[in-house]
Amino acid sequence: MIRRSDQAYYALIALSSLFTLIGVVATTAALSNLLSEASSLNSNDGPPASRTSPTNPNQTKSRSRQQSLLPQWAKMKSQEFETALVLKDDETALTQTTHFKQCLVKVGSTRAKNWLDMTESDEGKNLELLAVPDKATPISVQAGGLSWKKRPFLHFPPDFVLKPLPSDYRGYRELGFYEKMVMSTGKHKNETSSLDKETDLLRRYSAFVPSYYGLISSKSPNHLLAKDSYLLLRDTTATFSRPCVIDFKMGRQTYEPNCSLEKRAEETKKYPEQATFGFRITGANIYDPNSPDAGEDGYVRYSKHFGRTLKNRAAIQDALLKLFSQTPGGTKEEKKAYGVDRSERSRGRGGVRNRVVTEFRRQLKLLIAWFKSNNMFSFYASSILFVYEGMEGSDSWDNSRLRTIDFAHVIKRSDGARDDGYLDGLYTILRIVDEILRDQEKAGKLREDL
Repeated sequence: MIRRSDQAYYALIALSSLFTLIGVVATTAALSNLLSEASSLNSNDGPPASRTSPTNPNQTKSRSRQQSLLPQWAKMKSQEFETALVLKDDETALTQTTHFKQCLVKVGSTRAKNWLDMTESDEGKNLELLAVPDKATPISVQAGGLSWKKRPFLHFPPDFVLKPLPSDYRGYRELGFYEKMVMSTGKHKNETSSLDKETDLLRRYSAFVPSYYGLISSKSPNHLLAKDSYLLLRDTTATFSRPCVIDFKMGRQTYEPNCSLEKRAEETKKYPEQATFGFRITGANIYDPNSPDAGEDGYVRYSKHFGRTLKNRAAIQDALLKLFSQTPGGTKEEKKAYGVDRSERSRGRGGVRNRVVTEFRRQLKLLIAWFKSNNMFSFYASSILFVYEGMEGSDSWDNSRLRTIDFAHVIKRSDGARDDGYLDGLYTILRIVDEILRDQEKAGKLREDL
């Protein structure tokens, strides 16, 4: 005789099996639709929606943008993507993944073209013929120095930034990482992986990453990355009047585990103390017009060499105090005349921006929480950008933003361990920030409204 508790147990098993069967059927149908769209794309090099004639033009454009990207991913095998994440710059690996890389470049280029079309930009119409849009200009507040092969980041109106992309394995890896994050957040993600931890990790991590809009590159004969390729990203500084930018290079090591001994020595030599602190300051631009060190534009600039001189924890704390401070200037009457007297309320001892420091701490703890849950990716030579408002009296005076950048050396872990090198750096920064705030509180400068 079956007890009532056993009956409930068996009923639960049967119900679970039914839901599993329904899920398999739905997933199979979804995959079938994807592959069908991919086949139609292969037969005609245009999105499926472009070959139809619906009555609503706006609906056609929206559907075209969505469908032009999805089938390219449907053609890729998952192992091809994983190969790209650990791809090395050798001839065999490059040959084996050519199909993947061509698809990746196609997807990225189409994404940028569709986005610029949607924003009614003139650049989107001839995107495949452009290496760099005519309106793009070098960014004046770039904190971490020049990028790959001395190519600067470019500002592209109204609020985009173009990041230089290497044409070797690093470029494909970073492009693939951005595309995979888009897949993890989009409505069109593969239903078979929607519950995977990797997808969930990337979806949550995307909150710390500048919005990605695709790839801008001149046309390559072999449909691979050209030497003038750029990622089209959201400009993290766009909403600030006078953005102050601090760049942290994270991790106890900035080289991949299987790199050459020469590369290890080269990277370690830059800042040996990084193995202890877990980060280094690679540059900063602070708007401080009253400082004697300010340039004509009001900015005090700190190069990569500034961070390399910080040999102990006390020196790092003093440096962060400097980077989170602005020199008070002008009489009280002058400040009231310009409506900036209120900004003094959030300025602590020595001009420290207490509200900014407090907000930096809050965002830092959110990033720490993500890295504590991450046991799938290792981030080498990746950076944190922290931006805060430097213009007194502006509506965004207390605004700040933390973003992570540089994913050319992100590799997938196979041991299930956490990225302790990156975490150590985050914890070191957090402890130093806590000490700064404690000192401000002791001095009576940390107000209750922070």
